[in-house]
Amino acid sequence: MREPRWSLLEHDLAIIDFKMALETAVKISPSLTLAKWVSEKEFRSYGDTVIVDSRTIKGQDITFKKKVFPDGYLEVVDQNLQAQGKPSKIRFLLEFDMSTHDTERFGREKVVPGIEYIRSGIYRSRFGANNGYWLIIAK
Repeated sequence: MREPRWSLLEHDLAIIDFKMALETAVKISPSLTLAKWVSEKEFRSYGDTVIVDSRTIKGQDITFKKKVFPDGYLEVVDQNLQAQGKPSKIRFLLEFDMSTHDTERFGREKVVPGIEYIRSGIYRSRFGANNGYWLIIAK
């Protein structure tokens, strides 16, 4: 990127701060590793689309296609659990909400498609499983 996205600077800095805090927290816990970090830029370069079934505020059922662009994706692995043959990887889609959308729009355009994404074959193909959490950090 040649120049910062000035209108999103606070948002982008919050993501950087989160990643740095996560890396620090993982370093002080000897059994944890940050196994993967995928940035929003990569999602925008190789975007995934899901089909979303939703309901409007007036109760009308709608179906639409939505590209999913989370602010990040991360995997943390617990090596102690891995050594015991137990589930050891936790996956998160990351979304920073800087209060620029009303609640209904945020739910319809971010949360519901994110949940459908985790359930999708596209997600499984990209990340190896259909489990994970949609971590939303709100301002």
